[in-house]
Amino acid sequence: MKIAHVIALSVALAMSLSACGSQPESSSSSAQSSTPQVSAPADPVKDYMSANFSGEYDVISTSTRSEVRVYGLSREDVEALVESLDGVTENISVSDYSVEGSSILYTYQNGKLTYDADSTEDFSIQGNGAVTMEIYQKIKNGMTYNEVVNLIGADGTPVVSVGDGEFQTESYSWPGENSEYSSVSVTFQGGVVAGKLQIGLDQDWG
Repeated sequence: MKIAHVIALSVALAMSLSACGSQPESSSSSAQSSTPQVSAPADPVKDYMSANFSGEYDVISTSTRSEVRVYGLSREDVEALVESLDGVTENISVSDYSVEGSSILYTYQNGKLTYDADSTEDFSIQGNGAVTMEIYQKIKNGMTYNEVVNLIGADGTPVVSVGDGEFQTESYSWPGENSEYSSVSVTFQGGVVAGKLQIGLDQDWG
C-alpha cells in the first residue's frame, strides 16, 4: 500500500513538473508582442563546443550542469572532447546517443571525474541497490540519473515519463533498505534530479 502511495505521489510530482516546464513557451510568446526581445544568456559549453569541436553533438544545459550528447564518435574523439572541455564547466556528462537508449561515457561533478564507462575503478557506488536515509539525503537536485544510480548501486524502476526534450519529466523508484514497506522515488526533468520522495526510511519497522 505504501509503495503504491509513493508511486502515486511520484506520478503527481512528475506531471506537475512537466506542466511547469511547458508554461514558459506560452508566456514567452505573449511577452514578445509587448516587450523587446532579449538575447539568450551565453552558454559557455555550447560556445566552446561550436568554436573548438567539429564532430556531431548536441549540448543540453541547465543552471547546474551540462550534458554533451555525441553521435557515433570514436573513443579517441570523445577523450579529446572531454579534455577540451576541462575548465569550461565543473558539472558535465558526455553521452553516446548513437546507440538506442544512449550510453553515458563520462560524468564530472564539481570538477571531479565520478564515472568513466571504460574504467574498472569504482568511482562512487555507495549503496547495494536499496536506499538508506543516508543515501537518500545525498541525492541532490541537478544530479544526473547515472549519478543517482552510482550512489544507490542499482537502476531504478521506471514509474512515469512525460514530455520531451529539456521538458521531459521521468520518475524512477527504488526500494528502501530497512523494510519491504519503505521506498524512494526520484523525479528527473531535462535529465537531472528535480525532486524526490521517500516513505518509511525514517521509521523503525522492528
